[in-house]
Amino acid sequence: MNTIEIGKYIRNKRIKMHMKQKDLAEKLQISFQAVYKWETVTTLPDTSMLVDLSDLLEVTIDQILNAEVI
Repeated sequence: MNTIEIGKYIRNKRIKMHMKQKDLAEKLQISFQAVYKWETVTTLPDTSMLVDLSDLLEVTIDQILNAEVI
């Protein structure tokens, strides 16, 4: 698990789905700053958030954690 790649993966997938950080944050009921922190690898998504995040990004949790090519 490469944390830098996870952040890039989340960002790239979000952009590919035409979502802004604010859009993703609202759907997850979190602040857009939290999404920013994930994408800049200041923090990673909490494990409790991974199911909802994977559903919104239409990927599996494994794909997020392994930062699989989109």
